[in-house]
Amino acid sequence: FCGSISISTSAQSDGGKTWTIQECFDHAKDNNLQLKQLQVGERIAEENLRTSEAARNPNVNGSASYGVSVGRNIDPVTNSFSTSTIQSFQPSINSVFLIYGGGQVKNNIALSESQLELSRLQSDEALYNIELSILTAYMNVLLAEEQATVVAEQAQLTSERLARSEKMVKAGSIPKGDLKSIEAQMATDRMNAVSAENAIANAYLFLQQLLDLYEPMQLTTPNVNEVPLSLIEQMNVEEVFQNALAYQPSFKTAAMNDRIAEQRLLIAESGKLPSLSLITNINSRWSSLGRQIDEDADPIEQIVDVEIPSLGTVSIPFGTVPAFERAPFVPQLGDNFGGYMGLNLQVPIYNNRRVKSQVNLAQLDIENRRLMKTDTERQLRRDIEQAFLNAKAAAERYKSGLANIEALRQAMEFTEKRMEVGSGSNYEYFIAQNNLTTAELNQRSAKYEYLFRLKILDFYQGKSISF
Repeated sequence: FCGSISISTSAQSDGGKTWTIQECFDHAKDNNLQLKQLQVGERIAEENLRTSEAARNPNVNGSASYGVSVGRNIDPVTNSFSTSTIQSFQPSINSVFLIYGGGQVKNNIALSESQLELSRLQSDEALYNIELSILTAYMNVLLAEEQATVVAEQAQLTSERLARSEKMVKAGSIPKGDLKSIEAQMATDRMNAVSAENAIANAYLFLQQLLDLYEPMQLTTPNVNEVPLSLIEQMNVEEVFQNALAYQPSFKTAAMNDRIAEQRLLIAESGKLPSLSLITNINSRWSSLGRQIDEDADPIEQIVDVEIPSLGTVSIPFGTVPAFERAPFVPQLGDNFGGYMGLNLQVPIYNNRRVKSQVNLAQLDIENRRLMKTDTERQLRRDIEQAFLNAKAAAERYKSGLANIEALRQAMEFTEKRMEVGSGSNYEYFIAQNNLTTAELNQRSAKYEYLFRLKILDFYQGKSISF
């Protein structure tokens, strides 16, 4: 019974591009849909800020009305009664300039500025979370590939051990029954090889899904030398936590939400204060009954009939009046041009408890935001404590692996010395050598895990990640 086991650690990515961790980060930054949506949110916040700043300027609005009146009505131009059908047109321009509004405009601008900054921080936080997920997935791929390599090399050792044992059985050095345990190990190695292939496939799939990338890919394999155990020993949770607080986008986002809640309280309280506005209006009027002097027509002489008892009715000249004609549209607008300017003061007295409720809700929002900020800080500490614990556990496995290798190396040297004096066997030496090689292979996997746990702690502190 003999055979070999082969594992291809790049089975997921034959012919695909080789990606570094930074290229993965850059790809997500340029293509992630969640980030694109948040970028749209930033542009919305910028537009809201421009709207808030424009509230400091007066508004200007134009209006015009046209109507037809029948029966007894007032001519809008002469304000006289008329029974004729009247057409009228009244254009106007209105403007309102807020002189004082209880600080509402200023506070709204400050709020819009904070909301714009919040949008940017939310984009940073989303990018951070995506990069953290990518880093974890990237490391899982490398770990899966390294573990698959270890499984393949262990399987190769088992295969070589089986071949040598078969020769030793034929030579009568060992009993045939000793082959059964090696054959069982071969079967176990085959199962481990299948599991290793599935682990690589799942790790690549998860990374590709994070990147929204569905094409062959492979990762740059880092050149990992010895990783000093002193690296984790030089760290402590409090130091990592304080560094993370200064860098973490989630904590900055929570702090900005707290600030926004306080600004909303100022806006709500401004509803208790009076407001003063300057109001201006420019208008004109046109009427179908409008008349003007006809310069080309002769004046009309007025005759008044007077009843004189001795003479009867006598017509007496009363003077002349000018002749009138229908006034054109544009001259009427010029003649009837007028305007208005005034101040409008509004003093809030009672508004169905609206302002008080808004103030109370704003105060409750501040309290809620502060609790959320505290929760964010505590969650960050929990995450760092867990990451630190994982790194220490990996360091312990790495350290114990080094000690195990040293012990197995001494055991093999002892077996060599026994063979030199004739008290040891080739089989014992083979077993000692196989145990040492297996421990060295496992140590490589432990070294990778320890390195990657350190990278997670570096990432929490905003340090550049490279392999």
